[in-house]
Amino acid sequence: MGKAAARCFMLAPEDATVAQAVRWAQVVAEGGDANLARNVMTRIPISTHPDGESVWQSVIQFLVRNQPIRSEEVHAIVNFIVEQRFTPARITVGPWMGDLPIAPTINLGGWSLRRMRRWMTNWRTDLPNEMPQPENLRPNRNPWQGAGYQPFKKSDGDAIWQLVELCTANELRIEGGIMKHCVGGYAGYCRRGISSIWSLRCHRGSKMQRIATIEVHPKEHRVVQVKSTSNQSPPHHAMELIREWAKREGIVLLK
Repeated sequence: MGKAAARCFMLAPEDATVAQAVRWAQVVAEGGDANLARNVMTRIPISTHPDGESVWQSVIQFLVRNQPIRSEEVHAIVNFIVEQRFTPARITVGPWMGDLPIAPTINLGGWSLRRMRRWMTNWRTDLPNEMPQPENLRPNRNPWQGAGYQPFKKSDGDAIWQLVELCTANELRIEGGIMKHCVGGYAGYCRRGISSIWSLRCHRGSKMQRIATIEVHPKEHRVVQVKSTSNQSPPHHAMELIREWAKREGIVLLK
């Protein structure tokens, strides 16, 4: 707590706890009014996270800079920061996103209230395709034997297309979660050699986008389904690449 906040600390409401008095003092020291200070002191607890206090200081400065803000919106903003900055993405979004939070480096210095509202509205649209994952959650653990087909790679302008086989339950869960279909439950079929699941991906620079998921029945050397996001049909160009790979590997791909 800075010197200005320390002076304000002694003026905190009598009904405030020590932690609440600290938050009240921080708001008032930054120029916040009494209403905002009381609102913040009951919403933002003292953080035990290593970077927590610097994050909350930037939030307090943001709230002061953009006051007056309705009590309900202050509450919504605080909850949103907890979700985005401190909560594992696997809880906020789904298990395929890993243990890191969605916005691990967020700082609200210079942010406007309009920008915050836009972020709160559109954050799912702006979500990365998937989050980096700690070693114990990475998708390559406990793999099963692949079907024996070779992966596919092709350059097309600034895009690099790849077809890769998914050989772990985690890989299938990640694929199913991001693509919004049921392939996450196919681990048993793959372990028994009934199915082989492949993912078509497009790389542009440092960004990767999953385009389609392919199920092959290895014993029949036949593609049985190709699905894009939410079980939609893949784009025409994607299907052409899949046909090229299937022909090379001797796999039947029905029209």
